[in-house]
Amino acid sequence: MLKSENMLNQRGVALILVLIVIALLSVLIIEFNYISRVESSIVGNWENERRAYFLAKGGVNLGIYLLKMDDPRNDSLIEDWAKAIPPLPVDGGSIQLEISDEDGKINVNRLIEKGKLSSRLGEVTTRLFQIFDIEPRVFPPLLDYLGEDSIAHEPFDTKGELSEFPGLSELIDFLTIYSSGRININTAPLPVIQCLSDKITEELAQSIIDYRSDTPFRNVGQLNGVPGVSDDLVKDVNKIGTVKSRFFTVKSIASVGESRKEVIAVIERTKKGVDIVYWRSGL
Repeated sequence: MLKSENMLNQRGVALILVLIVIALLSVLIIEFNYISRVESSIVGNWENERRAYFLAKGGVNLGIYLLKMDDPRNDSLIEDWAKAIPPLPVDGGSIQLEISDEDGKINVNRLIEKGKLSSRLGEVTTRLFQIFDIEPRVFPPLLDYLGEDSIAHEPFDTKGELSEFPGLSELIDFLTIYSSGRININTAPLPVIQCLSDKITEELAQSIIDYRSDTPFRNVGQLNGVPGVSDDLVKDVNKIGTVKSRFFTVKSIASVGESRKEVIAVIERTKKGVDIVYWRSGL
């Protein structure tokens, strides 16, 4: 009887040990499966991010192609490069492309030339600051920053630096650091158009924009075709205005699965082709 009980006890212990081993094996299998799925997900995400990055670079190349194909003698918002481009499905992902004209903005880096304030560009910039009621607290420090006596005494290197300058963030859509210094009247937004002359009211600026949406200006003199524009106003604009552009920002955003990558490039169009003057991306 005692021997039988011992055998039963041994079998019970063995059963418990077997159950413990099975439980441990189950935990190990579950853990291994989890780790495998995590590693697979990491690899998949990395691959998607890599593909998204190269797709975004491809989007910039597409933007460069559109600019190369464009007639450089005249630039307006009705041309192919300026039109809204819907998301392009490519290789299991998509690309969203946007091209904007930097020459339709005011170049802050050209405010000071040879140690002196550029009279014409200074007047335009002053009007922009006055429109947004921030001139007294921002414009003089900005000139000090760019002036010869400034410790900095160097232009802004990126638009990020420009937007971080106190008071300029709300004007960043109308300012640039990449342009010839002249302002394209075919692409400039309303506040910039309004700043080109003290004779341009907000209503007249809107009339100019409405006119160019159907008939882009081939030269500054064609502003005379807009009702309310005088010869004196045309003379004012002719000192700072143009109808062609050299600098463009190409923004390309690519998505693959949950991964999203953005590449931004500033392109200068030259007689020989195009040059990349700024590039921001990440892999």
